[in-house]
Amino acid sequence: MRSDIGAFRARGIITRVVVIFVLSAAVSTAVFYLWKDGKLAPETQATDSYLNIVQPYVGSEIVAHSDATEDSLYEWSLNSEVAENGTVPTTFLAHFDDSQATVTGENPVSSGSVTYENGKFGKGMVGSAEYSLSNNIDFSEGTMDIWLTLKKPLTDPVFDTSPYIFRYHNNSTGDSFMMNVHEINVLKFTMYDYADGWELSAQGGNDRVVMPTGIPVLLTATWSASGKVIKYYYNGEQVYRRDYTEGENFPSIVPGSENIVVGNNNVIVDELRFLNAPLSSDQIHEYYKRSVPFSESDIYYDGDLVLGDEIGLTVTGGGDALSSSATVLDHKISVTSPDGYFIPNTEQFTISFTTPSPMTCRYGVRPEQYSVLANSTGPAGTEHSITQTVDDIIDQFPVAIKCQGTSDDPDDYGFFRQFRVLPDIPQTYPKISELWWGNLPTTSEVEYLSRYDMVNFSKAAIGVPDVIRQIKEANPNAAVLLYKDAIGYQDYSGVAFKTFNDRLNPSLRLQSSESPGTYCYNPSFPSNLIYNLNVISPYTDISAEHMEKDIFDRLNYFDGIWWDVVGPSFWFLYDYVENPGVYEQYCDFDFDGIDEDLNNSADLDKATQIWNEGMHAQMQKNRERLGQDMLTVGNGNAVYHGDYNGNLWERVFQPSTLTYYFDPANTRGFEYWEENSLAPHLNDNLFENANLQGSTSYYRYHRYGLAASLMTGIYYNPQSPDGNRSQSWFDEYWVDFETGQPTDDYAVGRGYLGLPTTDYAQVQSGIYRRDFENGIVLLNNTIATSTVNLGGTYRYIDATEGGQDPAANPGGETDSVTLSMYDGRILLNPLPPVDSTPPGTISDLIAY
Repeated sequence: MRSDIGAFRARGIITRVVVIFVLSAAVSTAVFYLWKDGKLAPETQATDSYLNIVQPYVGSEIVAHSDATEDSLYEWSLNSEVAENGTVPTTFLAHFDDSQATVTGENPVSSGSVTYENGKFGKGMVGSAEYSLSNNIDFSEGTMDIWLTLKKPLTDPVFDTSPYIFRYHNNSTGDSFMMNVHEINVLKFTMYDYADGWELSAQGGNDRVVMPTGIPVLLTATWSASGKVIKYYYNGEQVYRRDYTEGENFPSIVPGSENIVVGNNNVIVDELRFLNAPLSSDQIHEYYKRSVPFSESDIYYDGDLVLGDEIGLTVTGGGDALSSSATVLDHKISVTSPDGYFIPNTEQFTISFTTPSPMTCRYGVRPEQYSVLANSTGPAGTEHSITQTVDDIIDQFPVAIKCQGTSDDPDDYGFFRQFRVLPDIPQTYPKISELWWGNLPTTSEVEYLSRYDMVNFSKAAIGVPDVIRQIKEANPNAAVLLYKDAIGYQDYSGVAFKTFNDRLNPSLRLQSSESPGTYCYNPSFPSNLIYNLNVISPYTDISAEHMEKDIFDRLNYFDGIWWDVVGPSFWFLYDYVENPGVYEQYCDFDFDGIDEDLNNSADLDKATQIWNEGMHAQMQKNRERLGQDMLTVGNGNAVYHGDYNGNLWERVFQPSTLTYYFDPANTRGFEYWEENSLAPHLNDNLFENANLQGSTSYYRYHRYGLAASLMTGIYYNPQSPDGNRSQSWFDEYWVDFETGQPTDDYAVGRGYLGLPTTDYAQVQSGIYRRDFENGIVLLNNTIATSTVNLGGTYRYIDATEGGQDPAANPGGETDSVTLSMYDGRILLNPLPPVDSTPPGTISDLIAY
């Protein structure tokens, strides 16, 4: 290492600056800058370039700041072994701090009336300037980063005539590379190849939420012709992508003599950068969290690091070789509580964290530099806390922290997390849930979906946060969960799915050892790729990493995960339609080079044990990353009840299986799970009703399913055999206790039965009863019509005015009920004055 670099580092420590950057016009003459008091200030002159690895921490993305020229070569080493090499990627960088010149001294070809206003880092440019295209953008692969602040909302008519933030347009070919305000009032990044037309163009923006005015945001785009993908990010979150198939042409933007036009009179452009290499999602997300300006040449390392690793970097080209090194440390800020992203329902919570040495710490609601964060945790120390009042639980609680010590750079790493306070899930009955299969929910469906106590959505629903937010606004007590396939990857388009695939390697798929490269597949759902859950495979770690970094470490309104296919059955490996029960695929579950034959009981037992252990590991790793309080439901006869808040029984409960699922000793039964799953219990009966919708038999069998769910205290979720998502709603869901009539008023009708006062009991052969605070529930599990003595007076639900089945719910009082075969009934306690005959109890009526 050169002595002048060491002297520069020492000077940085003495001056206690926030972040040190070195910017130069050439390799031979460097101008050193310090980032202090919200702006870049020149410090001194030197005669050589510089290189500095930003201090790496466990789990962080490694980057080095330098002023090396683009033709320089770099080489990373890990523990003295060569790990990675390449070419320095920066092509264009402008800070716009009272200057339009780039950090390499490139001035605009022309510019209009330009002013400078406060931006994210110091000043930003208002107005526009033109730069030469030559050597500034690589259209085959690269990254665009831009910090900008809207001076006016995107809906303002001024953007109709001045929509561009930056633009390159080849007048000869018609090709375009640009960012502009689209007609749907979304700021979009576009790569358009005129020869291929708009069908093969990429045009993506942040249409998930409305961009704020007056607040700096980070917009990033990456593109790769070799990878055949274009991605777009908003504040570090991937919000759009276009994956090109083998038969599709990636946009080929032809360079011409035209210039790049940068800027707009209605936005503040700060920190515009183009690289000739695409950054990873994690690198982009962490840069947003670090929230510091770019250096002239940021050099990234793609490998994983662990505590104590020695990471080194050497850069050559244009002069003497430069080197820098660093030791991988623990996080400077270690949050001890909460343990993840989710917090049990509360009116106030505390974030507790420690620092390795006495530091002063500041915090705010978005990542900033230490000097910008408005709130302080108090005097210097190693233990710190932040108390947050919870006014409502609809939105997340974002917390950004940076700390400053006597010898620590305070801005090389910080902490940023968006916490979610979980709903106060009602324990009164009935409890009803909804699985919203297939299509994404829309605004028109918000009112219906918000009625349920638990709602589960497909994974793609992260793309419609405004709709999910509206559901939580209408019903903040609902548990809202996000679907995830537990055994692999769903090969569907969209950010939610593709971000997982970006992390996966095909070699991790469940495959045959006898025919290498032959993957086991799901004949029923060929788009669902199966991965090996064996604990020696990194798949379960990757799954947890994906759920944290790509799903929950972002703006979202979900309270947890609805896991699919968590049970030990391998139904997905045989032809479920043509030849169920016979395994025609042979897969290597234990990586011993010999495929298991699941038709052999010994092989099946071995594979089942491997699968169960891997599933348990996956659930545990997700809770380790996301927090122990995250809500989870498992579908498919999950084995480890302690991993979940509930199990979902998918179309398996019917009269012939009642005794099986009602058996309290059955580890796969309703009662066992309601007793032994994690609190709050979210066990769910997905009940199949094959009768004609709207018929008397349909409503009768619906009452049977609801009554059975109420007997064991689980959620009720009716489904038709074809999964038809008709917006069904039943008289028994919400009832006004005073009138006995079905109601649409959530506050009056929801949970009208109250809490259970007894367990269920068999009061006649095949007839079950359970008592609640405000009524009773009856269930006939026989093929005979039976009259049940109630032992007192109760009220029918009154469905005579527009109800579904007024014969079953006629209103009025009764002391006995006649139940048809496989029927159920809810009755209400009498209103005062009460009949002199006391209501009966199960103890009075139980059949011995």
